Amino acid sequence: MGLAPVAFGMMGLTFGLFMYGLYLLGFEAKPLKEGAPDPGKTVATIGALSAFLSLFVMAIHQITASPAAVNPAAAGPVGVALTQLFSITPLMYAFLWLTTVIVTWMGWDGRYLGNMALFVCIYQFIFMGIFHYLIGGRYDLNAAIIQIALLTYALAALGFYLATHGKAPKFGGVICLWSGVMTFLLMIFPGGVIV
Repeated sequence: MGLAPVAFGMMGLTFGLFMYGLYLLGFEAKPLKEGAPDPGKTVATIGALSAFLSLFVMAIHQITASPAAVNPAAAGPVGVALTQLFSITPLMYAFLWLTTVIVTWMGWDGRYLGNMALFVCIYQFIFMGIFHYLIGGRYDLNAAIIQIALLTYALAALGFYLATHGKAPKFGGVICLWSGVMTFLLMIFPGGVIV
């Protein structure tokens, strides 16, 4: 694939996934001392905000400057559909991460963030089916990495739902870390760092 915006978007997303994964697993989740800054706000700032910004820019680039956006006739209907799919998917997650930043920073009730994440999980499974259809069910290494990464994102969204409802934060943490690994692979191979 070799798309610069994919590599760009995945770089910021790795920070969000790794930071939240460690946080949900309890790594440095408590203030250093009484009255010290809340680590949750720090995670929201460095992790979720970087994920939001990079995914938002990726989505905008995909829909405005990618080859299918610039020359839809040359890309054909499947190329245009894939571009649409891979602009709405990062945009969906960008909004989830932005909501995570705001809810965490403000100390609001996270259950609604979790409810949003549950919808994201459902949408992600639908998008996985669309991706399978658009590539005709033919998987090379890049398509397999993309589909596995999309599955881990759906599970991470489920993990957000569970964690915000006081259930299985460790599951959410492990899945976020695994999603971070898959995101790194997505950045390296389909993102075009290694061709």
